[in-house]
Amino acid sequence: MTDKLKPCPFCGRFGHEANDQYATGGEYCECEACGIVLKGGAKVWNRRPIEDSLRAELSALKEQNAGCSRALTKLMTEHRKLVEGVEIMLKMNGCFPEHADQLRALLPEPPEVEHD
Repeated sequence: MTDKLKPCPFCGRFGHEANDQYATGGEYCECEACGIVLKGGAKVWNRRPIEDSLRAELSALKEQNAGCSRALTKLMTEHRKLVEGVEIMLKMNGCFPEHADQLRALLPEPPEVEHD
């Protein structure tokens, strides 16, 4: 048997053995700490469907988060352009500074967001 064994899928400890023969024939792995025996060898012993599912979900969420981050960056850029455009229009129309402050209050700066 050449596959490296993961910790026991039940107790999480190391200290197990693998053997090519089981009482009924075939490979098995046995945890010396908790005594569990799994027929099927390293392939069965190392199977972690919940962990694999969680890793796939985490990867998808990271990808989704990256897309949201790109969209947020684009929105923040558009927001700044909008604020600058409003300020230019106010200056062109000779609005008083207090009007500019009132309009700027309607278009506050977006909060800072941490990006990965």
